[in-house]
Amino acid sequence: MDPFSQASLSPGDYYHGGLSPQAQSAAMPGGVKLELPPAAQAPTTMQQPGPGPGPRNYKSRKYRPCDFCRARQVACKIEVAPPCQLCQSHQRECTFVEQPKKKRRPPAESAGAPVVAAASSSHGSGSRAATGTPAEGSRVHIEPPQLPMLAQDSDISGHLHPNYVAHFDERLFERQIGHDHFLDQQQQQQQQPHHHQHQQHHDHLDHTAAASFQMPHLDVPSPERSLDSHPSRSARLVGETGETNPYLLRRYHYDDNDECTISQTHYRRIRRRPSTNNHPTPKDAPPPVFTLAADSTSLSAEPRTEDHVLAQARYDISQLFTSEQCFRLLGLYFRFVDPYLPILARASLFVNGLISRAALDALPLSLTAALYATALPYTPYDALLAPSLAHAPDPSIQLYRTAHLALTHELHNPRPATLQAALLLLHRPAQHTPFRPALVATAVSLAHSLALSHDSTSWSLPAPDLALRKRLWHAVFITDKWTALTLGTPSCIRTDDADVPPLWPADLEPALGPDDGSDASTNFRLLADLSTIVADILDSYFSVRATQRTASNFALSLDLGRGLRARLDAWSEGLPRALFVRGAPVRRGGGDAGLYLGYLVANMTLFRGLMRPLETGGGGGQEMGMGSGGAVRAGATECAEEAVVFVEGLAGAGGVEGFWHSWSRANFAIASAFLTQLLLTASTEAEGAEMSNLVARWRWAMRMGAEGNDNGGGLMGMGLGVGFGGLGLEGGEGGGYEE
Repeated sequence: MDPFSQASLSPGDYYHGGLSPQAQSAAMPGGVKLELPPAAQAPTTMQQPGPGPGPRNYKSRKYRPCDFCRARQVACKIEVAPPCQLCQSHQRECTFVEQPKKKRRPPAESAGAPVVAAASSSHGSGSRAATGTPAEGSRVHIEPPQLPMLAQDSDISGHLHPNYVAHFDERLFERQIGHDHFLDQQQQQQQQPHHHQHQQHHDHLDHTAAASFQMPHLDVPSPERSLDSHPSRSARLVGETGETNPYLLRRYHYDDNDECTISQTHYRRIRRRPSTNNHPTPKDAPPPVFTLAADSTSLSAEPRTEDHVLAQARYDISQLFTSEQCFRLLGLYFRFVDPYLPILARASLFVNGLISRAALDALPLSLTAALYATALPYTPYDALLAPSLAHAPDPSIQLYRTAHLALTHELHNPRPATLQAALLLLHRPAQHTPFRPALVATAVSLAHSLALSHDSTSWSLPAPDLALRKRLWHAVFITDKWTALTLGTPSCIRTDDADVPPLWPADLEPALGPDDGSDASTNFRLLADLSTIVADILDSYFSVRATQRTASNFALSLDLGRGLRARLDAWSEGLPRALFVRGAPVRRGGGDAGLYLGYLVANMTLFRGLMRPLETGGGGGQEMGMGSGGAVRAGATECAEEAVVFVEGLAGAGGVEGFWHSWSRANFAIASAFLTQLLLTASTEAEGAEMSNLVARWRWAMRMGAEGNDNGGGLMGMGLGVGFGGLGLEGGEGGGYEE
């Protein structure tokens, strides 16, 4: 009998119990009786009108699906004539060329092998089993398990057993699945005889019915899974160079989870969503491929910390705080730090608006210790936490040491949590040693390894993961650029090594409440934009080669500075009124004030690059000193006066309270050095007197801010000693002008 002369069966026909008697006899050679429990049958509303409930009407073969709908396993809906709705929406040709493929049956079981099938109600209402030893070629009556009711045009692939393969085709198998996966499947089948019997039952279906279930290459929609879905594996991007070639990896055979195993190495590819602007990704672009490295592969890697040492460190931290204190510390973190440094996914820690204990215990040791240490300075703002920790020894040093210890161990298997811990450690106050730029380089390397520097907008990852990846990259970029500026070291990030788009409001999580700052998300986005301008200032004036080009060429320096100055002015004019009025931050404490201080320091850095040829006596600078050179000094003096007014505003109560980025302390020192430079290079007595007055006001405001607040002492202490100490300028006395 020609299998293609039989009636065409849709997936819903079998799973809804809608086979007509003719279809049953055609689809079940040998007289297999197939019955579904009442709960698994389709509701009467999905059936054709008739005198009462009953099976669905017989469908003629002329209504068989088109080739594209058959491949996608969806209902082929044709209003009058082709094309169908799916082909029309995808702008594809609606064809009926391909025939249903014959199913390749596995070798039959031996005559003496028992066959057992059972089905039980999910509510425990009863069960039936059929056991026996059938003869060669006989059929067994099998009751399938209860199945959830599905609509006729539903995709049933998600309701099948996870290991179910409805149609075994050797050619299809060779196109999709690697050899290592096949070996794993063989072992699973040997260990799961019941699953094999269930599979054998489906293999007895009609060839045409089984063809509806085949899974085409790259067309099966799968749920978006996070890269961190494997608890014992870490994902690392396969780069363009190296021992693994991404152009070759895209030719390997991946399973339905977009994973494959090659020589005991697991890979995960990331699909790209169709472009919303009708510009699809070029076919020659390799898909992002990650290596899923098992944590066990780095057991002998060095440097490492023994497991018992890490276990003891985690136990010691658990003894520092009670559960309530832990929750309150995290509450302070999300109130003061997270709005200005949104590097965590709050959804992973909060359940119904409350911090989850299970999620907190699941955090890596490095991140747990870093979170507690970062939140400790804000304990005075918690009425219950402050008195309970007032007389206890300061645990911050122990927490930071534990975080560094665990971070070194976790670098062998990096995850986003590893980078989050590194960023928090970089915001440790008063940490200005050569270790800091080394840790920045580590954070940048982690970001590249996690592929955070790549634009992941079109990647098939969950939306919260995409937003977190974008925020993490911008946090790394901000930290790298401001560390390079404040320490005078080269930046670790080159412009050509990243293509992440700017932040949008949708990339930032909403505020938790009115106390955490309604403008904080805007603050982080503005800081990212400002950091981009800072990066261009550093590249234009302060790299090794840029210094050689501009140090003695005032004309070139001035030409480069025009565009940068215009961008800074545009950034300032675009500040929201909720944050700033006339350039002064409305909420002077914390991140808002730090953002405006960063803007002032960016301007000062630009003026330092512009005034450098005037200092070195460049040929162009001497000739233009009375024109453009004078305009540059006038702009620098105006910037210095704006900084003095800003610091005087911070001298009030609460002016320096709240969260400040770790580079803010150095920014105050940079401003002090800038005022000193203007004072010492004053060209006239009037200019010297003006700068002397500004320096005196600056030092008074810095002293008031340092003495009035504990946090201010750490922030402004460095600025009090830089620029004035060894120059005979104590108290602002003495002019520095030259005749």
